[in-house]
Amino acid sequence: MKKKKIWLYLVLAAAGAAAFCIGAFALTGDDKKVIAGWCIGIGAAAFCFGIGRFIDALIVSKAGNGGEIQQRKEIEVGDERNVRIREKTGAKISVVNIYALCAVLLVMSFLRLDIAAILLVTAVILLDFILAVVFSNYYSKRM
Repeated sequence: MKKKKIWLYLVLAAAGAAAFCIGAFALTGDDKKVIAGWCIGIGAAAFCFGIGRFIDALIVSKAGNGGEIQQRKEIEVGDERNVRIREKTGAKISVVNIYALCAVLLVMSFLRLDIAAILLVTAVILLDFILAVVFSNYYSKRM
């Protein structure tokens, strides 16, 4: 990888750290809370992205030719076994989320919370069931 890109990632990380510090320590007034929040959020994201890409660039450049690593990564991502594992994992996560949402819905009902919040959680559960039917029909016709 080019040295310019490696330094660009360090500059991005430094700018992110500076924005975070400005938001956390310099902008302390009540009238500047929104700007401080934006600085903290964007600064933290830029810092993490810059450091992550910098470390990635160092690892790839030390490993030699990045093309070989990229090719192996593409093979692993597109491997049928890994695709099936991701599909099954997603399906199980969806099932667990439905049960968790149902439990949250029951707790919200027992606590006699606002009906709007209960209906919102109910709408999410119904959306999941509707999407399951729609995608099942779509993929049954496609495959």
